[in-house]
Amino acid sequence: MRFYLLVFLLPPQMDPMIGSDEELQQRIDNYDEEVNQRRDKLKKAEAKHADVEDELQSTRGRQNDLTTKKGRLEAEAQVCGACAWSLTLSILLLNECYRLNETGLRAARLQYTR
Repeated sequence: MRFYLLVFLLPPQMDPMIGSDEELQQRIDNYDEEVNQRRDKLKKAEAKHADVEDELQSTRGRQNDLTTKKGRLEAEAQVCGACAWSLTLSILLLNECYRLNETGLRAARLQYTR
């Protein structure tokens, strides 16, 4: 009977716990276990979250490093491209000079033999 009096004294947002004394005691005993299980589950989730954050930070750092390296390599490629163009132009000029020289030598041979 005292239990029912307490039910009426509870604030309206709280629901009364209905059951026998053994059932209520079992619920109280299980409550600590449930709280501990939920606490462990929360700790595992927080640890997993921290691991994901660490991995994300590591990945961002690697991306920054790779982006920097890509920019450096692109700049080197432009310089090398300019060097390659300059080298190609030099080779073409040397070939032209050689061709002119060969032509001049032929002309000189013709004059010498005449």
